[in-house]
Amino acid sequence: MTTTQPTPTNDGQVTLTHNELATLLGGLKGATILSLTWTGGDPARYKRDKGRIVKLSRYSGMVNARYDRKKAKSLGIDVADVETKPVTWREREGQTPILRHIGNGTRYIEFYPASGGTEFTLDDAPCTRDDVRDMLKPASKGGGPAVVYRTPKLTSVSAAVIGGTHYRVVANPTMAEVNECDSLDAGRPA
Repeated sequence: MTTTQPTPTNDGQVTLTHNELATLLGGLKGATILSLTWTGGDPARYKRDKGRIVKLSRYSGMVNARYDRKKAKSLGIDVADVETKPVTWREREGQTPILRHIGNGTRYIEFYPASGGTEFTLDDAPCTRDDVRDMLKPASKGGGPAVVYRTPKLTSVSAAVIGGTHYRVVANPTMAEVNECDSLDAGRPA
């Protein structure tokens, strides 16, 4: 099978597949600051609005940060006193920020946002949250001081900035595309 090396585009960005992004994130040592851009699931509340609203999230924050330490700091307590609930839907891939859904194998990134926000479009036109508020699913309510972390689906990430390098993230090739590349490579002289 042919493997591709990330290559810079004309605008200076480096293009990566989602699997290459997971490998890059898996190689980061310690808490690392980065920026991610992703589209979320369909935020529409009603069936009639499904597919009309797109939510684009752009955040800067950290991966490989320890949740218990961040929570202890936000509460002003010792890290040993932090109780965390076990999470049953996912398992971590080694010592990486990549999480895998136990039921269906979908991969996510554990990400602690520090700044950023979301933008919305309605029928492909930019709009504000207020424009679509009545069409959105209700927000969940939590209690107490929260250490918020996001888990965007790996395949929903479209851009990342890591260590000053800008990455454009694209879909992994299909098996048909891989086989086509392999057959083309087989016909080339070495």
